[in-house]
Amino acid sequence: MQRSWTVVVFVVFAFVGCGSSALRLDPSESAACTCAAGQKFDGSTCMAPADFQAPTCTSDGVAVCGCDSQDYASSCDAFGQGVQIAFSGACRPPASAPARGFGW
Repeated sequence: MQRSWTVVVFVVFAFVGCGSSALRLDPSESAACTCAAGQKFDGSTCMAPADFQAPTCTSDGVAVCGCDSQDYASSCDAFGQGVQIAFSGACRPPASAPARGFGW
């Protein structure tokens, strides 16, 4: 019985792909999203919209997914809009992205 479970687990990971973005959480459920609804984030602190001032920063060109489920060109762009970062990369893979599976 032990061996058959090992095979099932292997087949599932081989088919889905361990790093597949399809397995990611909904961005709003990320542990990184700690601001309460309606609050803004300046890169270090959650605050009321009236207190928010966009930070001065330089774009690093690394795309991120914001806690609002929107893609941003960089963390600087997200913070400039008052949005926390859920994770690096696009919120959802582009429709043209190939499916991950045995051929990756």
